[in-house]
Amino acid sequence: MYYLKSRYYDPEVCRFINADKFASTGQGILGCNMYAYCLNNPVNNIDLTGKKSDIFTKIVLKLLMALSQCINASLDANELTTTRNTLINDQNGTTGHNYRFGLASASWSACEAIAIHNAKVRLGIDSTLSSTIQDCLKYAGVFAGLGGSNPLKLGMVLDAEGIDYSVVGLEDLNTPGVYVISYWTKAPLLSSIHTVTVEYDGETFTTYNRYGDDKEYYDSPLESISSGNYIIGYMLGG
Repeated sequence: MYYLKSRYYDPEVCRFINADKFASTGQGILGCNMYAYCLNNPVNNIDLTGKKSDIFTKIVLKLLMALSQCINASLDANELTTTRNTLINDQNGTTGHNYRFGLASASWSACEAIAIHNAKVRLGIDSTLSSTIQDCLKYAGVFAGLGGSNPLKLGMVLDAEGIDYSVVGLEDLNTPGVYVISYWTKAPLLSSIHTVTVEYDGETFTTYNRYGDDKEYYDSPLESISSGNYIIGYMLGG
């Protein structure tokens, strides 16, 4: 749930939970939906005034998004900075500060993209962070990247990349495999959402980019994440 000054937005249903004060924005049928945001297309549209999505802002947004992707692509084209088939654990370090996630810094909003990228690397699937960010923004991005990715829509990202998966609960993580899991860092709805890659070989858990401090962690998520904080998980290849 995101608080946007005057209304709460529920990313699960892609709607505000209360109506806009305008019965219509004059933008066709979608403009009459008092619960929608940016004509139901928050990836490509933006509403800075809280009244309606406008063409000028839409053009500027697309230019900024294109610039963001160019920055990421140039980093992955450079052998000194590329993330190709490389595990990322430093979201709060060099990688997170160099890459962009739409209008936001990757250090702020790219944990879902990093988690999917890391999972692909562990499965031996060719991957770069720039291409994974692009898919996350397209299929699961919230507010042009400012709100990160919707964890409940990561299945659409995996579908687009041709990766088989199954949705799993916290209790299912004791099966050997590679997982992408999302959880509340503290109290649900009152804290941030973090998404990580977890690998279990039958004996040891390894969590990638848990704190973004360039380290891997080996404690069990079954012990460190409560069932109340767990949001959703995907077992890749399952």
